[in-house]
Amino acid sequence: MCSYKERPSRFLRGTRRPGGMRMENLHRRAFTLVEILIVVVILGILAMMVVPRVINASEKSKASNTLTTLHTIREQILVYQAHHKQTLPTLAQLQNNWGVLMNKTDDAGTIGGGNLGPYLKVAPKNPYNNSSTVAAPGAGTASTGWEYDASTGTLTAVGFNESTETYTAPSGSSSKKTTPSRPPVVSPL
Repeated sequence: MCSYKERPSRFLRGTRRPGGMRMENLHRRAFTLVEILIVVVILGILAMMVVPRVINASEKSKASNTLTTLHTIREQILVYQAHHKQTLPTLAQLQNNWGVLMNKTDDAGTIGGGNLGPYLKVAPKNPYNNSSTVAAPGAGTASTGWEYDASTGTLTAVGFNESTETYTAPSGSSSKKTTPSRPPVVSPL
């Protein structure tokens, strides 16, 4: 029989285990606490750089969506006006779930009695407060989506400033002012 020193051991340092892995490699399989902390710090730094951009992209998207929706509704109000002998929809007609723009109307603007329209498929919602209600200019509240002046056909999104593409929530709302950052405007020479 072999003595202890002569007997080969499978578990001595540098020897191979079944599967070809050396014992010295078994001790390096786990991450150290320092390595884990470094990874966490790097992920934190990346998150600090990415999250504001994602939030800003969301605000830009809302502003763009609001402008597109306003353009679409305004165009359809003009088409309605052209079809109805240059008569604009009244505020009451739009307050009734956008009725005259979403249903067929006759020449006088009576719903259901003609072959004009519909001009919109769904009641448009303000992207900032998800409301489709319509109010007179200056009467919009936090729960109002749009303001419409029937004398001029002017439609605006409540709280949205088109020239600066910013939203300021009406009083009584828990929302705050949001301003998407934009690159500086360079005027042509």
